Amino acid sequence: MSPGRTTPDSTRTPATRRLAALAPLLLGAALLTPSSLAQAESATASAATPAQGLRSDCYLSSDSTSLDFATYTSTGIQPSLNVKDLIPTLRGCAGSTLNVAAHWTGTLDVPAGGAYTFYIKGDNGFRLSLDGTSVIDHWTTDWDVPTQSQPVTLTAGRHQLAFDYNQGNGGAYIQTEWSGPGFGRQPVPDSALHVPDDYAPLDLASTVDTTGRKAVVRLPGRVDALPADLTKHLSVIAGGRRWAPAVATDPHDRSALVLTAAAKDTPAAMKSDVRISYDGKGGLNTSAGPLGVFSSLARNNSTWYFATQWAKDVSPSNALPDYPRPQQTRGQWANLNGTWQFQATAQDAPLPRGRLSGKILVPYPMEAPLSGVAEHHDWSLYQRTFKVPAGWRVGSGNRLHLNFGAVDYEAWVYVNGKPVAHHTGGYEAFTADITDAVTRHGDQSVLLKIKDTTDATQQATGKQSRDPSGIWYTPTSGIWQTVWMEPVPEQSVDSLVLTPDVKSGTVSVTVRPSAGTGRTARVTATAYDGHRRVGSVSGRPGTALTLRVPHAKLWSPDSPFLYDLKVTLDDGRSHDSVGSYFGMRSISVAEVGGANKIELNGKPTFLLATLDQGFWPDGIYTAPTDAALRSDLQLHKQLGFNTVRKHIKVEPARWYYWADRLGLLVWQDMPSRNTDKASAASNAEFDKEVHEIVDQHISSPSVVMWTMMNEGWGEQSKQSTGELADAVKRQDPTRLVDAHSGVNCCASKGDSGRGDVIDHHLYHGPANPAPDATRAAVDGEHGGYSLTIPGHIAGVAGGQDYGDGPADIAEMTRTYVENTSQLIPNAAAGLSGSVFTQISDVEGELNGLITYDRAVLKVYPDQVRDINRRLIAAGAAAGGTAR
Repeated sequence: MSPGRTTPDSTRTPATRRLAALAPLLLGAALLTPSSLAQAESATASAATPAQGLRSDCYLSSDSTSLDFATYTSTGIQPSLNVKDLIPTLRGCAGSTLNVAAHWTGTLDVPAGGAYTFYIKGDNGFRLSLDGTSVIDHWTTDWDVPTQSQPVTLTAGRHQLAFDYNQGNGGAYIQTEWSGPGFGRQPVPDSALHVPDDYAPLDLASTVDTTGRKAVVRLPGRVDALPADLTKHLSVIAGGRRWAPAVATDPHDRSALVLTAAAKDTPAAMKSDVRISYDGKGGLNTSAGPLGVFSSLARNNSTWYFATQWAKDVSPSNALPDYPRPQQTRGQWANLNGTWQFQATAQDAPLPRGRLSGKILVPYPMEAPLSGVAEHHDWSLYQRTFKVPAGWRVGSGNRLHLNFGAVDYEAWVYVNGKPVAHHTGGYEAFTADITDAVTRHGDQSVLLKIKDTTDATQQATGKQSRDPSGIWYTPTSGIWQTVWMEPVPEQSVDSLVLTPDVKSGTVSVTVRPSAGTGRTARVTATAYDGHRRVGSVSGRPGTALTLRVPHAKLWSPDSPFLYDLKVTLDDGRSHDSVGSYFGMRSISVAEVGGANKIELNGKPTFLLATLDQGFWPDGIYTAPTDAALRSDLQLHKQLGFNTVRKHIKVEPARWYYWADRLGLLVWQDMPSRNTDKASAASNAEFDKEVHEIVDQHISSPSVVMWTMMNEGWGEQSKQSTGELADAVKRQDPTRLVDAHSGVNCCASKGDSGRGDVIDHHLYHGPANPAPDATRAAVDGEHGGYSLTIPGHIAGVAGGQDYGDGPADIAEMTRTYVENTSQLIPNAAAGLSGSVFTQISDVEGELNGLITYDRAVLKVYPDQVRDINRRLIAAGAAAGGTAR
């Protein structure tokens, strides 16, 4: 969890609002969705009964303590006085989540005459008045303080309501309840709120140009002169960011108001909402008369997005061209990444005939700017054609496999109209045998129908949210890893399980064969050190074969040596050959100096990690290029970390290849669900996906620990978590299992006592849990210091700051060094690892060691590397002997 006042319960809201601005800034919904706001505004102007909701005028306060309404930002409609997460609202109406004040006005429908009591709680301050009389006044900077009014006598009918709200930093929410004649305490219903009778904002046509830096509003008449202080009354919120625009009229069309972003302003991102507001008080006159309040959602033609340096290297002809499965390679294969046809669909819609209406760049998820779609759809269609090379001899001794690195979340696959696969789970690879669906010649067609409702249902989503804010981020839907095809023999290698045994100097090789492989088939596995043959073993497929590795070179972060492996399967008629690799290393818990500690290759070690969430501004879950994917791991090495905690996400196979190659221990989290009251079917599916994830990464030497739960997110009970931890330990007894990361924190159901480690979280920390009779102890998360680097923020102005961040790079470095120094005596005693939050900024979270676009390192690397090496050395010397 990120530091601050937010928890999953207070930051994650039900997915009832359509995700707006899904392109790079991804800064949450505005006060209402574009369609609902337009409907509300139309109703306000035309209906006898005012529209539901309250008029909302948003402002920026002068500072964190003034609680004033200093700078106007927008006018709109606030639909509710009960909002679990106001962060998207504040971003949409103020372009910031820091020091915001909102003034909500309208009427409250009272159902019956009598005495009413109001109850309000929020983060931060609030005040309520009815008919000009104060009811509750809690205009302060604290949070989570319940307030209760004195009984108020009200008549049945509409009463004038004014509600002020202020936000300092961190989380933001409001909860408003009442009790009255004939009913007990309950939320004030949205249906009881109506905008003022005289609230009829103009809905003027407006557009944003392709650069995202210029907006034009069509006024109802010609403007001869602009008031000097017009900008104080005019606001542009572009993708949740507030501009400070220059304002002019078009010299060729005096009825066109032109607003140009300042040099320091972030352009409007593609597909993001751009709202232009005027409070009606700036003296703006047209030939049609004085201009009143207007609030306009612009038609956004921008093609700009927040990007990393690698985005420029992406094109339809080279979208992630590298071989996607490094531990099981074949010489013949074809990459199917590139431009696919795409369109949204519905659950019950029939499969299409012919071309789809749009296009998408695979394998970037549909929400990612690099995909070209940059918006979410619960149901979608992907389609493309391909040719099968004649030399592959498909149907004449070879089968044809269609492989998907990952598709989020549920996919139905058709080739030439025939169903060939159905897969559920957004983080696991799957394969379809399409031999019987392809024709002998010409173009072949593959079609996917995909469902991904993200956190609207009980599927595993990790940090994805349809309503991203705070510590929850942009969702990933559809194809998000490489798609490729390969010919394989009739009898072939399906997968490998490679398990090193350091003590005996051997590696166990299990070759899982394809279905139908005969009993006469034989497999041979041969290990190589460069070009030198190390050893070989032969036997039956499906059995564990022991391959001796004399004088084994051990794999470790300091010396990540990998042996190459060639595996063949032969039954006398068909022959299959795949390439692979393995590392000789062990990970265990043993008593060191009277306490249980983690040992690597039989020696004490200290797992020094950052939290790595694997998000990208341009590709969301998908790194733009293989070089980008590698870069975060290289940065860990540069800064002196020996471990990376892959947080609530599973990466493509090439990420683990680079961790294996570069030498980083991986602490692998399982993607969480967003409910602790899941159905039996959801629980069974979750457990299945966990075991698939373990199985697909079971041969990677870098992976040393599996984490079942983080801070209780999606946890059903401590008993079920313990049972899952035991099941994973049985599946893979060679690695550590962390049953409850952050067992002391947040929504955790408690300690089941299972697994190999005790894991505490503490912000800013660090935490220092004690090992017990069977488990080592780790600090699973700490740190979280926020440093804003202007021009490199994918959140709002100021970002998701927590109020106590360092002022500059020097202070950030000093803070990191001081915080990490506290761990040195702990590492020498009972602590076996720690995780600093985090390696990079993510959307609105600014507590990374590098910016979200991976452009600015926020610490001095030499100083960080030096303290990290001292900490790792202290852990290695635990028990009194330097290692």
